[in-house]
Amino acid sequence: MCNLEIPVGPNGLCQFLKSLMAKHQTEYIQVKVDDGLKTRYKAITNEIKERAEYELSVILKKGYETYILIVADFVNWATSSGITVGPGKRL
Repeated sequence: MCNLEIPVGPNGLCQFLKSLMAKHQTEYIQVKVDDGLKTRYKAITNEIKERAEYELSVILKKGYETYILIVADFVNWATSSGITVGPGKRL
């Protein structure tokens, strides 16, 4: 027999916990988006920055930052382990 409790947040999603992560997940996803922009673009134009801010605002308004962080964690781990990943988002 197994007794397992998985804590969920108010929206029914699991909470994203990253060891030694001191920042709240909203701040953490913003940092990851900023890092991703710096990695992907030589120069971040106003258009690129506005688009990223808009997309992040939609995610935050819906309360999906936890889901996005968890999926990104899976995708990043798989990619770094040499596993081909489908349509998942990388942060």
